[in-house]
Amino acid sequence: MKGPTDALQQRGQRAWRSLLERLSPPKPRPPVNTQGALIVGSEAFRRVCAITETGSYLFVRDRANIAITEELEDLRKRFDLPPVKDRRAATVAEISHMNGLAAHSDGAPPTPGARRILQTIREAAAQKASDFKLIIRSDHAVLRLKLGAAEYTHGEQWQLSEAMEAIAFLYDRRDYGDGASAQQAGQHQPFSIGQERRIDLPQSVAAMRFQKAPHGDGHDFLVGRFIYTTGDRQAGRIEDLGLDDDVLDALAEERVSDNGLVIIGGSTGDGKSTTLVRQLERLYQERDGRVSIMTIEDPIEYPIEGDGIVQMPVEGGSVGEERKQSFTRVLKTFVRSAPDFGMVSEIRTADDCREIMQFVISGHKVFTTIHSFSANAVLFRLISLGVDPKELAEPGVINLILRQTLVPILCQDCARPAMGAERRIIADWTGDPTATPKLRNRAGCPTCLAGRDGETARTAWAGLSRKRATAEFIKLDDTYRGFVEARDARGAKEHWLRPVSEGGLGGITVEQRLQKLVARGEVDFEDITNRSLAAETADDRQSDSEAGASSGSREAAA
Repeated sequence: MKGPTDALQQRGQRAWRSLLERLSPPKPRPPVNTQGALIVGSEAFRRVCAITETGSYLFVRDRANIAITEELEDLRKRFDLPPVKDRRAATVAEISHMNGLAAHSDGAPPTPGARRILQTIREAAAQKASDFKLIIRSDHAVLRLKLGAAEYTHGEQWQLSEAMEAIAFLYDRRDYGDGASAQQAGQHQPFSIGQERRIDLPQSVAAMRFQKAPHGDGHDFLVGRFIYTTGDRQAGRIEDLGLDDDVLDALAEERVSDNGLVIIGGSTGDGKSTTLVRQLERLYQERDGRVSIMTIEDPIEYPIEGDGIVQMPVEGGSVGEERKQSFTRVLKTFVRSAPDFGMVSEIRTADDCREIMQFVISGHKVFTTIHSFSANAVLFRLISLGVDPKELAEPGVINLILRQTLVPILCQDCARPAMGAERRIIADWTGDPTATPKLRNRAGCPTCLAGRDGETARTAWAGLSRKRATAEFIKLDDTYRGFVEARDARGAKEHWLRPVSEGGLGGITVEQRLQKLVARGEVDFEDITNRSLAAETADDRQSDSEAGASSGSREAAA
């Protein structure tokens, strides 16, 4: 119970605060432009946020990151901002118009290198390249495109000056707040070009991710990854990815579960993010939009529609350590926001993994990815990062592990049946004596070459129709968790692949799934195995010839 002294102290404190408020100079009110928006904040802030004099706060949905939030708090301390009457999302163009900022325009590219890289981006996008590499050598540079099933040199060699101009041009037009203030030769520098549209990206490209880094020649190279628009995607159609029915069933089970962690492993470009986005789209539809979903993405690759969905980008930081710190800050915001379902684009550190697992243990569902060469290697990769195996083996924490890859599908209009020795070699590899494999026609046909403009695209896609996903998965049971806790990767793998009738999980590997695709004539043997049928059939003919000659010699001697 409070006494008279406590009451006197409280009255004294209130009086003191009131006196300080009267003595403190009033906060200045920012000026207002002709559009009714306050002229306040940095240009980076005003590119993604507009504040009207009537209290409307407008934000670009996927650009209101931590740096912008912190600047807004700082502005509140320094200026007399109006109380929040309403908050709503707006486009970059709308925000720029409200704040009286000129829309970014590439204009005439200032240098030959800038003009050439823009032309290359247009050509690569038209060919649906997944990424490009611009590699600076000692006296020239080369540009490589990743298309179809392989990577190809595209166009003529670049002059050194062109390549350096191209890299500088792209870096100078990166998204605001992304990367260091200046490009630095010989440094690892990730950056993105996206919603600000500071260059004229092709209509089919939503954004691009870049990584600049040094290589062994003592020069830099630049990798640019294309993130295409979703106009040609069917929202929620996870079935269109090409995954086998048992994989789709496993993912469907996780959509009706309200807790646990799902991890998809694979390499860069294996379609992990696309699978997660399709999974979340379907989950949101199946729950009639009555759940909250929050994502952490670096960067946001595909917008996910829905009033209850919030996508947070990881931005800021020019080097790996700064980027990790930014990621960790966003992850803490994610955890404090407590969505029903979440997606974290990638597990990067042991601390991040532990933070996610604690969130899952509190009764939430999270989907995430990790770089891994197999499903069985996923949890042991986390152990190698420093995660306690006992935490990973805790029941109810990790439900499902997948490893996904993308494979090129044959054009059925021009693929030819494998015959004779070729078929025997393929049947031996698939383990299916009844296999009906087909081989890729590397000259292509009107069907598979339709819309493939340019020599590089025609070479890459000749004989192919598209790419499809295939995946292996592990639904954890107590026995598998026991192997994880014991750090026994071999025992875990044996249990995963052991038939269900023998007490195992009955797992099917990606290689086994590829063997079935090859046996059915859907995928080319050489594309999958990197083996040359021409060389192997020649070896067979040589062996047959030598065997025949040896037999003839024995008969003559007899």
